[in-house]
Amino acid sequence: MLVPDDDGGSDRAVVMDFGLAKERRADPAIAKLTATGIILGTPEFMSPEQIRGKPLDARSDIYALGIVAFEMFTGKLPFQGRNAQEMMIARLRGQPTPIRQLRADTPPAVEKALTKALQTNPDDRYTTALEFADALIAGESSGGSLFGKLKEKFK
Repeated sequence: MLVPDDDGGSDRAVVMDFGLAKERRADPAIAKLTATGIILGTPEFMSPEQIRGKPLDARSDIYALGIVAFEMFTGKLPFQGRNAQEMMIARLRGQPTPIRQLRADTPPAVEKALTKALQTNPDDRYTTALEFADALIAGESSGGSLFGKLKEKFK
């Protein structure tokens, strides 16, 4: 989505809804909803800390972006379940499906980048999207052709 930039003279692009649906200035009605245990967000992309109702930061978005990237590369989500609740439980208790199990041609550096982005503990993830992007690009430049194949697929 395009939103007005802070300088007031231009717009900037903002990525919306990677599972992080939390209003910073919530009115009392919304605060009451979250206090009663209602989970806001897209279940398939929610980070473990979001599922647990813990404080969220950029690392939660990195986790969700890792899920999006995994799905883009494989056509499947990294955690399986018969419903959203089972998928959330899998994220709390299990490990993601190894990407090379679904795409044997995944460069090791890309696999390593996705594995780090999908760590259960936020302290073990990338702290910024730029770090994650650099790791993915390093994976591509190390001889992988996964991005090239994706580009061809979506032309």
